[in-house]
Amino acid sequence: MKEILVIGAGAAGIMAALAAAEAGARVYLFEKNDIVGKKMGITGKGRCNLTNSCSMADFIAHTPGHGKFLYSAYEQFTNQDLLDKLHTWGLATKEERGGRIFPQSDSAIEVRKLFYRKLCQKGVDLHLSDAVHAVKAWGSRMVVSAASGNYESDACIITTGGMSYPVTGSTGDGYGFARSLGHSVTELKPSLIPFTTEETWPHTLSGLSLRNVEASLWKRGKKAASHFGEMLFTHFGVSGPIILMLSTEAAHKKSCAFPMQLRIDLKPALSKEKLDARLRRDFEKYIR
Repeated sequence: MKEILVIGAGAAGIMAALAAAEAGARVYLFEKNDIVGKKMGITGKGRCNLTNSCSMADFIAHTPGHGKFLYSAYEQFTNQDLLDKLHTWGLATKEERGGRIFPQSDSAIEVRKLFYRKLCQKGVDLHLSDAVHAVKAWGSRMVVSAASGNYESDACIITTGGMSYPVTGSTGDGYGFARSLGHSVTELKPSLIPFTTEETWPHTLSGLSLRNVEASLWKRGKKAASHFGEMLFTHFGVSGPIILMLSTEAAHKKSCAFPMQLRIDLKPALSKEKLDARLRRDFEKYIR
């Protein structure tokens, strides 16, 4: 029986551990947090955005950098494959605007508990609150040094994520593990993250969610990127789907190099003239 070590019990690590266990391997899953899937709890504003119903071509088109590099991976396990598996496990899902897929319950906690049950059912040796400090190759074997001791295996899968949300455990550990094994690591850039604003007035609107608005990035008076959809104000700036997508553009487009100006159009479907006429009509109707 092959032995597999998986580092990081986020969505990727959980799925990797389950796939290896289903293939007959003995699997050890290490997680420095005391629960699995901690970051899942903040996806989709706590509702857990599972995937999107768009085509694989669209997935590649929306992947920053060299998206075609992931074509074979996407084809090996598609969004529909994921949904089929989740449905088989008993999770009901629903599709919302933009092809976004959520659990019917709108609860990330339900998804997290489901994954935990599946890990237990498949016999995965789960090490919670057991941080990994080092990964080494020893001949044809892999050695992982964790808080609880050293472990050997036939293979090691590193699924520690990036470093965008340290509070959830994403502190960039995997980059150090990869370097120690001889891999090169490209320049790290923030992506799919909220924006922190210099102005303080957005903070006073914290919790306010907007729909059907356009957010755009501007550089020297020219629009560099824009997205239409939902956003929200936070205690530090702005977030939401369209803001996260803009952050990706800011990280990978030369035309979006910081400093940038963020503009929000609350009524993008209306011209200035039509908006002015509507406001005048509302003033006349409601102000006496």
